[in-house]
Amino acid sequence: MILTGIEWGSVADWVGVFCTTSAVVLALWQSFFGIQRDQRITEKRKYSKNLVTSIISLKSMVNDLEELFITEFHPEARRSWELDGSDVDTITKSSSELKSDIFIIIKEMDRNLKLANIDNFINNLQQENSLNEVKKTRENMIDLFKSIQNTEGVFAITESGRKSYETHDMLDDTEQRYYDGTISVFDKSRKDLKKLEKAIINTF
Repeated sequence: MILTGIEWGSVADWVGVFCTTSAVVLALWQSFFGIQRDQRITEKRKYSKNLVTSIISLKSMVNDLEELFITEFHPEARRSWELDGSDVDTITKSSSELKSDIFIIIKEMDRNLKLANIDNFINNLQQENSLNEVKKTRENMIDLFKSIQNTEGVFAITESGRKSYETHDMLDDTEQRYYDGTISVFDKSRKDLKKLEKAIINTF
């Protein structure tokens, strides 16, 4: 086909060129979006891994916190650290540091979930459900530290009224009630963390 001095080729040539060009464009399109898809899968897994790692850290911290609580307030455990020459201030300091670390992790989880929603890795409903579980965990941690603080107050009152020669081999009724109450809050914390972990896994 010749038009104004330019040789345009036959219809078959044009069809061939079109098919070749289409094939190249399609290959590039698939490659580009395939890479994007792989990147998004990697990023989504990264969010999931970070959140699950945070939950594992929270579980470990709650267990450590309970060990410190038992060591500080249970008579038998308390006698052990007294005999070892341990300082109760060290236990209190460790407990305070754990409290700070726990709330830092919860705040980070909250931020990661919101970012995952912004990046369209989770939808609004998934974000809302997961954030609700994070909120429950935060509230439970607040209750836990309040319970520990109240128990400390009760034990301090009892300690101040004890004679120097008296031993503290058993908890009185009030001490036992506060001690058992705090242990039950620890149990609830672990259950809430399991629910949070399940929610995160189902979301991602």
